[in-house]
Parts: sequence; structure tokens; C-alpha cells
Amino acid sequence: MTAPYWLRRRFGSVGAGRLRILESLALELGREQPSCPRELGLDHAALNCLIDDQWLDSLCLAIDSRGGRSRLLEVAGWGASLGDLATPTDYALRESVMQESALFNLGVALFDSFVDDQDPRVAEVSVALSPDRLSARLVGSELLCHWDAVADSGTRAVVRLFDVALRGVRERCDSDPIQLNELSNLLTRMYHSELGNIDDPFAAKRLPVEFIGHLGAVSGCRRRLAMFEKLAIFLQRFDDWQDISDDFLARAPNSYLSHRRPVGVLASSQHACAGLWLILRGSRYHSSLSDSLVSSMSETLAEARKLGSIVEDKLVLFLRQLVS
Repeated sequence: MTAPYWLRRRFGSVGAGRLRILESLALELGREQPSCPRELGLDHAALNCLIDDQWLDSLCLAIDSRGGRSRLLEVAGWGASLGDLATPTDYALRESVMQESALFNLGVALFDSFVDDQDPRVAEVSVALSPDRLSARLVGSELLCHWDAVADSGTRAVVRLFDVALRGVRERCDSDPIQLNELSNLLTRMYHSELGNIDDPFAAKRLPVEFIGHLGAVSGCRRRLAMFEKLAIFLQRFDDWQDISDDFLARAPNSYLSHRRPVGVLASSQHACAGLWLILRGSRYHSSLSDSLVSSMSETLAEARKLGSIVEDKLVLFLRQLVS
């Protein structure tokens, strides 16, 4: 359900409120001066090579609510940029991390659409991507592939994203069982949060970012994980701001409305009352929301600053692309 324009305007998702919030974030980023412009992630040609036209067409047909080819490649591109940000520049397999991150980010986004759209195929894709099968891809006795055993062609194309990404992770990190187990545990928590099986409704938004952060935690280089935890919180809040009006109408989890799932009479009533209160506050709410986002972004930048100018510059570039 898409919220009407007037409601999105009251929540600050469009119109003058949105512009003021974006300007506040841009102003904070304007204080950071990267030493030189840097490329981030994979370019369009590399993404197209990674996900060929036939595969892209199958993904577009699988879930039309996500948009066409360019939109799917954009989602993959954000994943590649996070993978770039997660990985030391001197790591020989850095491009492999970006490819794994691109495929994983797109896979998570499409799985999320299956769940949010209440697609009848969600049962099949949930079985194919169940925690035991995800774990088998990473830490099992053999490299398993499940996408070709799925009946529906659209579902098969989505499951293939996880198969190819996790197969790459397994081959790259086979000598580091601790890292593979950590990644497997993150996938399990992510899966249960997405399907509403755990109390924290926001883990499904934060954990994919943290997972990509762990992909780059190679050779004991774990110093970036604290930054990725902060970045995951900021991106979750940024996403909640963008979706607040739709989440209000759909009674979906949103951190600006409630810190738990709006299930049951009491929780649903609290969710609705919080939304109505924000609607009444209007521009006064936009100001506090802006302060909250700027504060969260500043905490992320502070963590990046501890890691040196290269990481900080990359993060600034990533955030500028996000808010532009």
C-alpha cells in the first residue's frame, strides 16, 4: 500500500520537510573534505558482467515491484559499494568481496519483497533459503547448490543470487572457519528476523549491512566492524524515515513508530497512536528526526575517522551518494 502524498508530506518523506532533512545531512557531510575523489564499488559494466541480461530478466519477472533492470543493478551496486568500504585496499581478492556483496544485497532485497508483498512463492523461497541450507553453503562438508532444484523460474533466479554469492564466500574464506561460522550465524538471525520469528524487528534491516562488513573482515582485519555496526544503525533509521508513511498504513515495524512488532491490539494501538502524534507535530517532528539522523551519521563518521583517511573518504563518498 502506497501512502497518499499528503501523508508522506506530514511525515517528512516528501516536500519541504524531506529537503530540509537532506540538507542537514549534506551540511554535516560538507564538513568532511575527502583528500581526493575516489571511485567506489563496481561500475555498470562490471555489474552487468556479474549479473547477465538473461538472469536480470528472470529477476525482473520474479518481482515486478522492485522495478526494471536499472533499479536491480542499482541495488546490486549499493552492495558492491558496501563491500568496497568493508575491505582493505591491499586485499588481493577485494573485487571478489564486492561481487559477493553485490549479489547478496540484491538477493536480500528481493527476498524482502517476497515477504513484504505476501507473495505466494514465499514458502518455497523460505525453504530454499532456510538457515540449515544457508549454513550448508558456508560451513557444510561440500559446496551445495540449490537454485536449480527450485520449481518456479523467478524464485530460482533469486535463490541463485545467494548460491553464487555464498559459494564465492566459501571458496575465498575456506581457510578461516571462524569467519565462516560468524557469517552463518548472521544469516540465521537475519532469516528469522525477516520472517518475524525473533523479537527484534529491525535486525532484518541492520544485519545485511553487518554481514557485508564481515565479508571484508579478512586475515584478522576486524577493525571496520565497529564502523559497520554504526553504519547499519544509520541506514536502518534512514530507511525507516523513507518508509514511515507506508509502514504506518501497513502496520509494519518502524523505529519511529514503535520498537517492537505491531502485533496484537495493544502493540497495534501504540503503533497507530505514535503515527498520529507525529502527523500532528508536523514540522516540529521533522526537526527532531533530522537531529536524530545527523547524530547517527556523525557517530558512523567518527568510527571511520579512527581507521584513517582512506576509509573515511570512502564513507563520505558513500553517504554523499546516498543523500544526493
